[in-house]
Amino acid sequence: MVGTIIGSISSWSIIQLIHLAKIETEMPGASVPFTLHINFLFTACLYAALLAFITAVIATYIPAKRAAHMNIVDALRKKYLIAEEEGEGFSKDLAFRFVQKKFLQTFA
Repeated sequence: MVGTIIGSISSWSIIQLIHLAKIETEMPGASVPFTLHINFLFTACLYAALLAFITAVIATYIPAKRAAHMNIVDALRKKYLIAEEEGEGFSKDLAFRFVQKKFLQTFA
């Protein structure tokens, strides 16, 4: 959201500088040059921000839902296998003690 605000303000500022400079250009085949004019559409910035927000929500919802339905033992087992492949010192004993502690906290 901050990036959208900063980008919108900076693009509006650049457009205002272009208008102050009164840049003239010629189109190929045209006989008279014309002053460059750019319209800043605030609604386009709002639509872009809304689209970015919706995309971020959808992109984070799917992994969060998958993680919420995952069994903690399977998640730890997967973490153990990844750590074992990468050569980290994640031991089975440590994983077992963690699961045991969580189990006892839950059902005690």
